[in-house]
Amino acid sequence: MDGPKEYPDAGRIGGMGIDKIAWHQEQEYLQRVMEAIEEELAESKEWLDRHRKSLIETRASLWQGQQYHITEWEDVIHLAAMEREVSHETRGYVSAQEQVHRLERAKVSPFFARVDFHPNSSEAVMNIYIGFCTVGGGSLENLLVYDWRSSIAGLFYDFELGPATYDTYDGSVAGTIALKRQFKIRDGQIEYMFDSGIKVDDEVLQQVLSRSVDEKMRNIVTTIQREQNRAIRDEKSRLLIVQGAAGSGKTSVALHRAAYLLYKHRNRLNAHNILIFSPNDVFNDYISAVLPELGEENVIRTTFHEYIEKVLGPELQVQTLNEQMESVLTEADGTDKRLELSAIEYKSSAAFIDLLHQRISFLETDGVSFTDVFFAGKTIVTGVQLERLFTEQYLFLPVKKRLEKIWRRVIYLLKPHRRPRFDEIRAELAKNPPRVFVSDRDLIREAVLRLRQERKAALAEIKRRTHFSVSEFYKDLFRGKGVGNEISCDPTQQKEWTAIGQLTIERLEQGYAPYEDAMALLYLKANLEGVQELSGIRHLIIDEAQDYSRLHYEIIRRLFPNCRITLLGDLNQSIYPYAKVSGYEAAAAALGVKRSAYIQLQKSYRSTAEIVRFTRALLPAGEDIEPIERSGDKPTLVRTGSRDQIATMATAALGWRDQGVESIAFICRTAEDSRRFYEQLRHSSKELTVSLVTADDSRLSSGPVVIPSYLAKGLEFDAVLVPDVEQYGEQERNLLYTVCTRALHHLSLYYRQELPPLLQEIDPSLYKLSEY
Repeated sequence: MDGPKEYPDAGRIGGMGIDKIAWHQEQEYLQRVMEAIEEELAESKEWLDRHRKSLIETRASLWQGQQYHITEWEDVIHLAAMEREVSHETRGYVSAQEQVHRLERAKVSPFFARVDFHPNSSEAVMNIYIGFCTVGGGSLENLLVYDWRSSIAGLFYDFELGPATYDTYDGSVAGTIALKRQFKIRDGQIEYMFDSGIKVDDEVLQQVLSRSVDEKMRNIVTTIQREQNRAIRDEKSRLLIVQGAAGSGKTSVALHRAAYLLYKHRNRLNAHNILIFSPNDVFNDYISAVLPELGEENVIRTTFHEYIEKVLGPELQVQTLNEQMESVLTEADGTDKRLELSAIEYKSSAAFIDLLHQRISFLETDGVSFTDVFFAGKTIVTGVQLERLFTEQYLFLPVKKRLEKIWRRVIYLLKPHRRPRFDEIRAELAKNPPRVFVSDRDLIREAVLRLRQERKAALAEIKRRTHFSVSEFYKDLFRGKGVGNEISCDPTQQKEWTAIGQLTIERLEQGYAPYEDAMALLYLKANLEGVQELSGIRHLIIDEAQDYSRLHYEIIRRLFPNCRITLLGDLNQSIYPYAKVSGYEAAAAALGVKRSAYIQLQKSYRSTAEIVRFTRALLPAGEDIEPIERSGDKPTLVRTGSRDQIATMATAALGWRDQGVESIAFICRTAEDSRRFYEQLRHSSKELTVSLVTADDSRLSSGPVVIPSYLAKGLEFDAVLVPDVEQYGEQERNLLYTVCTRALHHLSLYYRQELPPLLQEIDPSLYKLSEY
């Protein structure tokens, strides 16, 4: 197959103007690519059919082989070989399926960009066409279309017209970019194309950003920006930290980074080696379409809460972070509420984590003592010997496993003494029986009973000292062991610490673990019992990283000791008041990574420029956030006074719907507010059909939704309406910012009487005022 088509520049006209000659040449090249795809697709389908037939035959042979009894060692070897063959055929079949899927995807839009690159070392100009997957076989020079993840495709994302370089296995290739062209292709026809002389921006990007929100997140391959591309392609960093403003594409970067890694390391990395920690199940569903669109199998997606529940087991009902948030936001007076908030605040503090560190350290070195073990008048093992085992020989193990090993060691050492002692007891009973034994069997039964009693008595103390429970250890922190004096030097707070301790013990004994206690228990379990390292995961991606506390990262360090990690977050969206780290440096320290890479995404692509300017004014230091120049309506602040606020909002939503706005969200402060708002909205407007999103949902419904503030993180909507904005106080500034940044095109905030303090600080030129 010939290499990339080379022809003289047919005369570029600025903007979207492409002359007829160039247009005809591009359509001819497209036809050539389509023919190549059809040819490859036919071969791949034939390959798929062969693998399917071979797999069926191999499985049938294996089944027939299992119908017979295995009588010889050769039978075992034969069956094992057949199982390996089935596994090999299955992998081949799956690989063929994936190739067919990629080529079917390529038929719709074979490529979206072209870069003309003139290497300094050659007189020829390379016409590099870039698409979702590679088209054309053989050597690099013979490719018709290059995968967007290839090194050479980086020219399109990273450079403007002029000098540029790309990396190869033999080193960097320097040259000059003479042309950058972008295409919109559908079903084998070019709908439009234009030459972009500056950057991957404006025409295509504006079109993408102006469209309505889909039910699922879509890929951004055609509009990846330079700073996003840098994060996607980073391979050197053990820890990559991406701090990005709301709407900067952090989650898209995460997913495209996963796709890039799967492409770049396809011989030693698969989808099951990459794990994404997402904020909730709704978000997991929302992002589920991106990797399949890119021709890759979905990686493992879960929430950290699911892992907590798995490790702590069904005995404890574990509160979620969102449930804790609901509790914090729900207004309630009284001692119990104040005590609950004090408990959350303290157990999320550095002082409490330091206390856990101290207790763990003490237990590992001096917290366990041993006494001599006696049996049948003999010393089986001394306390000194056992302490040496604990502090020296078994030091590489966590505390619980050390104690279990010591218990088994004592049992082992006692075992040789059991038979001689049994013989002694039997002889003593025969000589001086306490009663008349009918038979020798009765005498033996009595001897066994007495031996067991003596053994139990001998082991009682060592059994008590080697038994360990993380839950009991944690409760002991609050069981009158001076926890108040250790926590606080202020005697006036002793009463509150005692009450916190009583509340903690009561809840745990009832089988309920508040989120802050669950994190502490998981941390103790990781340190004192040990947790299974998830060695199969070779790359961990953590989205919404600003919501992870120091304990989270300490636990992750133990779960993934040799894993590469990508953190993506926005410190301005730290909405959980007690579950966060002070900065990414603290996260890196907790993860034990001394050197990490940091990339900041300052430009917001989600919202219109007017919405970005308004939302960044909510932040004390929001000046660094850059809007994309896509204009729209200013956000509207609506004073409803004594009027029915819900009816007013319903009317506005209906107006937007009639204008073609597809995705509308009523974002309430809490889940309880959302439930109440939803019920009232249903009765207020029969024309507007809405869905209520709760923490139990696993997917986002289409059409207008009512959703709590904290569940809206990471999601986006064409229009956002926020009721009762006066409910948001100074401590919830970041929460209101997060809520408002969910809007792409329209944002309206509703209040009843006085303009809320958080909004009084904003320059009135950034919004419109409306009053009913």
